[in-house]
Amino acid sequence: MKTHINAAIIVFLLFAIALSSCEHANAQKFQAIGNVDPNHQARPHKQGEVVVTFDSMPTRISFDLPGHIKMITENGIPYTNGATETYIPSEGFHEGASYESWNDTNNQYSRMWIESQSAARIVVRHRCALIKGNKICHQEKPKVAPYGPGNWTDEWYIFQPDGTHIRRTKIWSAVAREAGRHGAKYPYELEGMYLWWGMPCAGKMASDHLEDDVITLIKMNGAHSTVNLNPYPLGINEFHKMSGVYSEFSNANIHVINTKSQYRPWRIGRWSPTLSVTPYVPVHRQSQLVPCFPSGSNRASGYSVAGLGQMNWGDFWKRTDTSMSEIWLNGFTTSKNPAQELVLQARTWMQAPKMVLVNRVKVGTYGYDVGERAFMIDAKLPGTPAGIQLRLLASPTSPVYNPTFIINNWGDKDAELVVDGAAIPEGDDFRIGHYKILNFENGVQWENVLVLWLRKQSASPVQISIRPKGSGTDVRSVTEPGRNPGVTRPYKPPAANVPPFRTWTSGVYTIRARFMMRSGDTVVLKTEDGRTIRVPYGKLSLVDRQYLEQRK
Repeated sequence: MKTHINAAIIVFLLFAIALSSCEHANAQKFQAIGNVDPNHQARPHKQGEVVVTFDSMPTRISFDLPGHIKMITENGIPYTNGATETYIPSEGFHEGASYESWNDTNNQYSRMWIESQSAARIVVRHRCALIKGNKICHQEKPKVAPYGPGNWTDEWYIFQPDGTHIRRTKIWSAVAREAGRHGAKYPYELEGMYLWWGMPCAGKMASDHLEDDVITLIKMNGAHSTVNLNPYPLGINEFHKMSGVYSEFSNANIHVINTKSQYRPWRIGRWSPTLSVTPYVPVHRQSQLVPCFPSGSNRASGYSVAGLGQMNWGDFWKRTDTSMSEIWLNGFTTSKNPAQELVLQARTWMQAPKMVLVNRVKVGTYGYDVGERAFMIDAKLPGTPAGIQLRLLASPTSPVYNPTFIINNWGDKDAELVVDGAAIPEGDDFRIGHYKILNFENGVQWENVLVLWLRKQSASPVQISIRPKGSGTDVRSVTEPGRNPGVTRPYKPPAANVPPFRTWTSGVYTIRARFMMRSGDTVVLKTEDGRTIRVPYGKLSLVDRQYLEQRK
């Protein structure tokens, strides 16, 4: 295991990223092609029910039924983040005991479709039931899903032009309050890491597609470890050893899968004190670099699946009486030192800079939504776009990295964008999308919506002006008299497992703040006015430390 800790020079990094603009690949477009009907039942094992491509890189995402969403590298290596599954403990945890979408081989319940797309944003949906044989798990319990009794999963995949995407998963379950990872009364798995070919690729071994340094684990503070799995560190059924393989990086929430390709897949999960990252434990004789199926596969036969490991949490991103939800950010990297780049991606997503509205002409601001990965702005009068000026209060811990803006009630006019005083032409670095109707998970529906995507990285505040194209409006001069610039209306996203504000004590100081994360011996808090502060764990009061231990 090779471990490094870099003190990244943020300004230099952002300058380097800005210089390394993405290559255009084989005239691909940023688009989704395939099924648009949420009720369409495709033929069994249909591959490419929906395919998403990018004009910024030669990769693609293939939605293969019944439940394989594959990130495919430029040389065809298919990586997937797995699928939701559950078990009934009395039926055991052996191979074949799980209830999952992958068992729905006839696509009786599984559906994949394009929900919306534009030059700035694409949303693809996946809906499925967790089944084994012909039975949906917990179908005898009260119905809570809109689609029928038992456990169902809704997934939203939100793509940006730079090749990144959100995966947002919601499991409908009547036992949600008693659910958790293995060891809970009702255990659920939300994801995994696999190379997934489907049929065995004859003549190939997992080592033909993976480096011996199979995975790079990265923490939010930039510490990272590249893990060599040759020889494999676990024997058959050595489950008691798996939690120790990654040592101090077993709670790293940023992962790069080191495929033998120029573009390597990465994924970022939600950091939590309960996060645990492990490799897979072999359940049969090991004949490949990592555990593979079918058992005993060799070069002549080829392998169909390579198991790389998984994330597990003791909590959920959101939980209600009827559902559990989790979320990830995914993409590809060509960097030989991806830790610095991906830490910025993680921080801008999970610790987004505060958005301050400078002018208040017919506009109320909603703020940032981590689930949509976008800054939400609500124009007050439908179809009457006005100049909007805002400021993103970026910093090294809350940087700007290729932001998306979703503006309600804009109308059908295009927009002009000025960033830090410079006009940005529509094109590779500035994309525009229009939607007559845009639906959100919480049931909210926006109309005549403008979506903007901007290629911009910064660790310092950014001034942005948005105005109707051709209006000539100087948005800096239209602040309403008597209004206080910078006052914003708070955004209220769907209810989540967000820790409440409480009073924290360190020595003689007290502060009202919300727990955000713990990184080593440092506790990160966010105050009611949006400031991020860091407090050594040992300096907190006994009551505060007990509160943190109870959250595990």
